[in-house]
Amino acid sequence: MKFEGKYIIRADEVTPDKMMSVPAMLRLMQEGSMQNSLEHSFSVWDMESDNISWVLLRKNLKIYNYPMLGDKVKIVTYPITTEKILASRDYKLYDAQNKLLSTASSTWTILNLSTRKLERIPLKYKDMVAPEEEQILEPPSSKFRRPTEFEFIKEFSPNYYDTDWNDHVNNIYFIKSMIESTPLEILKTQKIKELTYHIRSESLLGDQLVIGGQKLSENAFIYQVKNKESDKAISYGEVVWT
Repeated sequence: MKFEGKYIIRADEVTPDKMMSVPAMLRLMQEGSMQNSLEHSFSVWDMESDNISWVLLRKNLKIYNYPMLGDKVKIVTYPITTEKILASRDYKLYDAQNKLLSTASSTWTILNLSTRKLERIPLKYKDMVAPEEEQILEPPSSKFRRPTEFEFIKEFSPNYYDTDWNDHVNNIYFIKSMIESTPLEILKTQKIKELTYHIRSESLLGDQLVIGGQKLSENAFIYQVKNKESDKAISYGEVVWT
């Protein structure tokens, strides 16, 4: 069930230094998993008759090197296993010389599109297992750190094109917003080495979101995204810069 896709880094996927942005890297990984699910008939369109869909719970991204504008890259992704309400998936990004650029491990679940509650993964997906030739990544931990105080705060409001096929705000919007809430001098002078994020609840079109961050060390920050009106936690993240 492994998917391999080759792509060229486009102009709208890079930062001012012509390196691929982290949100663009995550979108490419998301595209790979979508193509993988379409190939093997477990995509959101295949699940429509059951009124369910996949949703991300958590992801851990590690970046070893950044591709540049115009570089040719290969994305490799595959499901690992399913158990009760959880499913796992790995991603690997390679350059044209097959050198590993980044990896990501992730945990998913099933959302009932009517009740908006989580469901058990259908038995027909139990055979989704990792390819024998691939080295399985360490899964993202279910534990995460919450900020105890906010050293910087920024407000965001998702727009229509920030929503996805599940009719809620796409997870990449959260991580993009977390990154962009970081002080500008960090954004301009450092690169993300590792990123972990956890989705705690849905956010919908029209929500007002408040993102607060706390500096843990010289190179590490933790983040929290909350719904401003309900005060409900939407997601948490941790970023290590270098």
